[in-house]
Amino acid sequence: AQDADVTRYYAEVGSDTLIVTVYGKACADAISSEPFLFQVRVETKRDQDADYTRCDGCGRSVVDPRLNDIWALKHFNGRELSARDFAGGFPTLEFRLSESRVGGSTGCNRISGRFDVRGATIRFGALVATRRACPQKAFEGDFLNALSPAHLLHYAISGGQLTLMDGKGITMVFQGVD
Repeated sequence: AQDADVTRYYAEVGSDTLIVTVYGKACADAISSEPFLFQVRVETKRDQDADYTRCDGCGRSVVDPRLNDIWALKHFNGRELSARDFAGGFPTLEFRLSESRVGGSTGCNRISGRFDVRGATIRFGALVATRRACPQKAFEGDFLNALSPAHLLHYAISGGQLTLMDGKGITMVFQGVD
């Protein structure tokens, strides 16, 4: 649907059909009450079946498990960063995939919030930050803006590096620190 947060996958194998529909609506497992980010419907129809068999449940995106790490920012929009530029060391992001939460540092202030990964894209929710006075205030503002919910970022992991980019000029390269 163009006006709703819905993704549909459709597959045919011979005369058998599989339809998976993912709705961007929160869902809680009926047995465990575990929260999920998505409602999911799976429909199957085999050649000999008169109607579709339908199962409804909850789900989360399958995310590259390598993202579940601590990442230190080394390059920001083409500029190589130095640890001595920051009172608290390099800015960092720590992804906790099981909770869809991120924490870290701007190099001065602590940050935390939620994120959503779909395929090779990531969108951060509103991040909260401590309010220490920082000598690199301009950079901190640029960094937090790059992570704002307004930016849908594409991510790639290769050679121990995480690259986040939006195609409009924002590019961040992080190095894994674990």
